[in-house]
Amino acid sequence: MVIRKMERDDIAACADILCTVYNNEMWQCRWTDRTATECLTDFLRERSSWDMCWRMGAKTSGVYLPTKKYGGTTAKSLSRKCS
Repeated sequence: MVIRKMERDDIAACADILCTVYNNEMWQCRWTDRTATECLTDFLRERSSWDMCWRMGAKTSGVYLPTKKYGGTTAKSLSRKCS
């Protein structure tokens, strides 16, 4: 497993992860590929020093977006922004 800073090439895979994880009853989010991609693109533009993704071989298998407590944002607040 490799953990590294999220880059533009990771956005599509990370958007898919966010849609899979947060589009459920518990989070009550309404992510689409388009809104997740737009939000992650904005997030990457604003660039937190802590945004990370991890890869298992050639596949992106996770993403970490810092919480507001540490100066970043949460998927829930991104979801409200992009709904």
